[in-house]
Amino acid sequence: SGTFRERPSTPEAREAFEKKYLSAVFEDGFVQIWNRLAPPELAALRQAANGETMDAFVRTKLEREGYLITTASGSSNPVSQ
Repeated sequence: SGTFRERPSTPEAREAFEKKYLSAVFEDGFVQIWNRLAPPELAALRQAANGETMDAFVRTKLEREGYLITTASGSSNPVSQ
């Protein structure tokens, strides 16, 4: 199908494309992932996404389980970034 062959040319077109085609495809998977995490883990992922410091124990657990990656500079980033 030609729908997925070209990247949308503007941020607005990309957002519309993602809403129309991608969100429904990925939503169930993300809901399942989020439902597996405890509130402290969810808070830590929020902190990582905002560039904030998080509890070292929770960070290590999330890295071990594949939810975070540590960059060469030592920062922890959600895998989706």
